[in-house]
Amino acid sequence: MPADEAARQGDIASLAFRILGKDAAIVFLNTEHDALGGRPIALATQSKAGEAIVRAELARLAPAPSDNIMLNGRPDGG
Repeated sequence: MPADEAARQGDIASLAFRILGKDAAIVFLNTEHDALGGRPIALATQSKAGEAIVRAELARLAPAPSDNIMLNGRPDGG
């Protein structure tokens, strides 16, 4: 796996674990989601655009906004 794909895979998995918790993150990342167009882990790994789609869905699923969760590597999400 190319380094950029491995980095995106690790980043999205880490974010999902922080937002959803371990068990829910594993289910979320590995389940086909018609609205997203596939399995979130595959989408995020394949491209920056796919990663952005999965990050947006995780932000939507987050129970409450938190300054501790950095969606784009920055606390303000930007």
